[in-house]
Amino acid sequence: MEIKSYICPQCGASLNVEAGTTLTFCPYCGSRLHISYEDGKAPADRNMREFTAQGSGVRLASASVPDGFTISGALSSEWQSDYVPFTYIVSANHAQEGISMLAASREMYSDYRNPAMRSMLRLSTTVIRSGLREFTEPVDYLTHFASYMTGLQLTPVATASLPTSFASNAGSEANVLYGEFNQTASLDAAVGYKLTNLAMEPLLIKYRAATNEGEKLVLCGGEIYGYEMSAGAFGLMSGIGDAAEKAIGGLKSMFSSPDTRGASEASGSSGTAGMTFDDFLHGGLIGKKMRERREAAQGAAPAGAMQQNQQRAGAAPSPEQGPRQVPEDGKIPLGHASEYGRRSDVVVWGSKRRFLMVAPMEKEEAATRIFLKFISTLTQDPALDEQAGRMIAARVQQVAGTNAQMSMQAQQMQMQTRQMQMQTSQMIANNSRQVSAGVMDSWNKRQAAQSRASAGFSEAVRGVNTYTTPTGGTVEMSTGADHVYQDRYGDTIGVSGSAVDQDLASQLGWTELKKKD
Repeated sequence: MEIKSYICPQCGASLNVEAGTTLTFCPYCGSRLHISYEDGKAPADRNMREFTAQGSGVRLASASVPDGFTISGALSSEWQSDYVPFTYIVSANHAQEGISMLAASREMYSDYRNPAMRSMLRLSTTVIRSGLREFTEPVDYLTHFASYMTGLQLTPVATASLPTSFASNAGSEANVLYGEFNQTASLDAAVGYKLTNLAMEPLLIKYRAATNEGEKLVLCGGEIYGYEMSAGAFGLMSGIGDAAEKAIGGLKSMFSSPDTRGASEASGSSGTAGMTFDDFLHGGLIGKKMRERREAAQGAAPAGAMQQNQQRAGAAPSPEQGPRQVPEDGKIPLGHASEYGRRSDVVVWGSKRRFLMVAPMEKEEAATRIFLKFISTLTQDPALDEQAGRMIAARVQQVAGTNAQMSMQAQQMQMQTRQMQMQTSQMIANNSRQVSAGVMDSWNKRQAAQSRASAGFSEAVRGVNTYTTPTGGTVEMSTGADHVYQDRYGDTIGVSGSAVDQDLASQLGWTELKKKD
């Protein structure tokens, strides 16, 4: 198959494109380049390799990695947030060439900017704490990731759009993200969430780093995305703020009324009638305290910091400044909806994937070509995708059940109170218990089915099987054991190979355990 184009359309530079490449970018000007073939199909990539988790052997992903690279993978089965049931990292290293690459799976965080909502989080029993984190600008987020993973002092050189399918499939990615917002909104309908911003950004950053072995090239990219929400049930905080502003505005008018100021100036009076509102604040003990606080704040942080704090609390820009104008394409940077006049009580943010490469600076062109092929072909294992979907669905059901239970309890309390006043509380209480029992029975059945699926995945990840004991309990044993026995003292023994002779097992008091279904 013949390549039709290998010249950068922006700068005209000649590119050495490996056969089979469909997407790359120019190392000279940073523009993205699509390679097309005569029959519309790229040849099969013989460098496609599969990454598995160390220890468990769970398949994680596949990607194009040339010969000479050693690949590995690591899986964490801990929930990172509501929509991230596990995380993993896959890496490829070439010791002789000094090139290292890795990719990290999805992570998502929630930044509750509304003070009232942050306080309510302390009472929540369903929030995954590791999923709570203040919003970080995409460049800072990726720089922190690159610094943490490499341990190097990085100097940014340039930024570009990350050349992965994330950008070309922005529509479908946005639909998935919008679906997650709808799920979040439906789980707590009483709050009244509204979507105020949905943003996506494929970002690639180039760094330089000085080491004892010479100057290094570091490339770090991320498929950044997220959304911002307003919460209707927590709008009281803004109402209080508006009322306070109106009250202070009234005081300002009273102290700075033109008629009052004119009368004072004409009479030469030095009383409060001739004072402006600012004069009032700057005078006396109150004014002294305010001046000290203002001076301390200005000395500790630049003026822009106060504005950022107001924006982080979900407040709109000051009337003097006014909101920014929304760009023609309608794209508002993630985390900045309030600057454009849109309320932002919660920011859900993170990345679908992150990528990193470290290589000697003199191997920049070759290493970059390998890295771009690696990131453009990286695909998560389909079975892992399905497992994630099942676990997320179970999590959604669990949270929905908990919220419904709490809502039901509140409704029952109200109903019981009203019925006690009407002297018919016993009949309503019995009906409510029957409804609650039916709901809980249905929920428990669904939860049991999801728990069995999650337990099977957990066993595969940890390399164990579960067995049922004669007393009805369960024990776990390594998958390396072909037969599992329990003696009269309750000790469990795993045997590889053939089963123990029945007569010998009887003499030893061993009972063979059956694997749990």
